[in-house]
Amino acid sequence: MGTADHAVSCLNYGDSTIAAAQGRMLSDAETARAQQALGQARMLVNPSAGILASGPARARPPGEGAVILYTDEKMAVSVPATVDGVRTVAIPTTAHAVAYGTAPQTPFEAGAVSLPSARLAQAGLSRIKQLPV
Repeated sequence: MGTADHAVSCLNYGDSTIAAAQGRMLSDAETARAQQALGQARMLVNPSAGILASGPARARPPGEGAVILYTDEKMAVSVPATVDGVRTVAIPTTAHAVAYGTAPQTPFEAGAVSLPSARLAQAGLSRIKQLPV
């Protein structure tokens, strides 16, 4: 302020690239790969095991397909990192939100993930305060 124009760096407090990434089209080959993985991901859906639903997603880097696996937010659920070679994005939510189409589309919409204090201590992070979920 009060000086000549200059470059400014900004911190990223969230994922401002989501809209840009979702606006970028996938190549035909990447679309086919993601659709195949989505078919495999649907076979993982098992509400009693905590996987409520699956759906398509766009991952980072932009232009790369991904698969969303909606997990029960009240359960500790093991989600594979990839399905058929396509990255997964685990999003904790409720069965109600999935059924009514109001489940988050990104992990950032889902909110902060709370880790048990035992896990924080194991990682040497026991002094970090837990945020309420």
